[in-house]
Amino acid sequence: MQSSMSRETPQGFSRICKSGMYKECSSYCVPLGRDYVRDAQVQAKSGSLFLTLKRVERDFLKLLRNILGDHKRVPSHHSAYPLSQVAVHDRAFTMAAQISVKDVVDNRVNLDSLQIGADAVEMTINSPGTSRCVPEEDDLLDIAEAFATLRRDIFTALFATFVYEPLHYFIYGANVSYSLSPAMHNAAYKACGMPHTYGKHSSDTLDDFQRLAREPDFGGAAVVQPYKTGVLPLLSGLSSHASVIGSVNTILPIRELGEDGSIPDQLGLLSQMNRSGPVKALYGDNTDWIGIRAVLRRGLSPANTVRPQSTALVCGAGGQARSAVYAMLSLGVQKIFICNRTVDNARAVADHYNRLIESQGISVLSPADAAQCRVRVLESFASSWPKEYRQPSMIVSSIPTQAADGTPTNFTLPDAWLGSPTGGILIELAYRPMLTPIVKQMRAQAHRGWIMMDGFDILPEQAFAQFELFTGRRAPRELMRDEVLKKYREEQEHLTKAGIMDPNPPAT
Repeated sequence: MQSSMSRETPQGFSRICKSGMYKECSSYCVPLGRDYVRDAQVQAKSGSLFLTLKRVERDFLKLLRNILGDHKRVPSHHSAYPLSQVAVHDRAFTMAAQISVKDVVDNRVNLDSLQIGADAVEMTINSPGTSRCVPEEDDLLDIAEAFATLRRDIFTALFATFVYEPLHYFIYGANVSYSLSPAMHNAAYKACGMPHTYGKHSSDTLDDFQRLAREPDFGGAAVVQPYKTGVLPLLSGLSSHASVIGSVNTILPIRELGEDGSIPDQLGLLSQMNRSGPVKALYGDNTDWIGIRAVLRRGLSPANTVRPQSTALVCGAGGQARSAVYAMLSLGVQKIFICNRTVDNARAVADHYNRLIESQGISVLSPADAAQCRVRVLESFASSWPKEYRQPSMIVSSIPTQAADGTPTNFTLPDAWLGSPTGGILIELAYRPMLTPIVKQMRAQAHRGWIMMDGFDILPEQAFAQFELFTGRRAPRELMRDEVLKKYREEQEHLTKAGIMDPNPPAT
């Protein structure tokens, strides 16, 4: 297998780069040691080209990781997702999808649809002349549909025989009537053949949550503001990530404790999924940072690959800002700035992380990285950018679109902070309304290499991780992304007809 892989891999990878999956581009090969800030010849490029190059870079690093076996130096793109921490052979009722490398290279299969519900993907390599028949495109579509039907039938059988049991999930917050999560999760359950349901619960207190979380069919909950920290006293255990961040957005029921009353490990949690019964404890996790991390990685251009000199900025000081800092630390960013209108709140977040960094209490940081990392505070949005640091190439805004009294915040960044010569990525975590002032500002910076991401990029990514925590299965990612946008557009059309909103919302 190794010898055939060594012969096929370079040619196969070249074909992938030249096929419809990637476009050839000579500017991808950039020397990592080059100082782009001081190189006046570097010009900002379009965001779409950077995203294409980033996909090539990401997959090439995966290829090196598999060849060299160096899992620490080149971490997997999906290493932050919960299921990646559990070996396939440790899971129950596993299912694998078999795909031909040639079909992938020729871009003839929809990899996302084939992977729905699968625990592993087996890639088969056919040497020239050994294949007795080549499937037509229609046959490949039939195979994909047959696999989808088989997948649904398998889960239907598991539920019909009471191996698995239907559960109820929900999103809980002060006002979640607008949430797109139920549509996204319910569509995913249906696609996987799972008779679960996902609802909404709005409340001014956590009293209803305590009642709902003790129901025998409680499968899990997504918690949003203002309860991401307020719910912590109700939990018996936290993931290592949630413990560091100091807030949760995902809560799971524990139906079996260890003999000593302890919370089970990841494998133990996995064995309890899709099963009803008395709830003995509640466990908290945080997937916000996973979503932010994934979008940052996807949006960073090769020219802005994280280096020791890279600088990042977080706007805000709430739970999402804490998740953003953690996501940046997990990517190896050593110079992180945080700015908030209430500077004391920003200092509290910075002090929290700096204490943990100094005590080596953050598992995603190596000791070498921890020695160089620090979170710094900018006194106000009117401050000058510190001259001794590069201007940020990664920015995450968690500033609410409305103040507590309902007035618009109209938040934008100082133009003087957007001087990165290679552009960068900005993530606007808000998505209602979609066209916020900072989104308008950054779209005007696109010609300088800035890539704009928003809540519609983050929401599905963090939901993929939630789906894995809720069900123990890989999420149908493309379907969930499509469902979010579909539901949002339906809502906009309904509100527009009622004369409530702008009839021309920005395209997504």
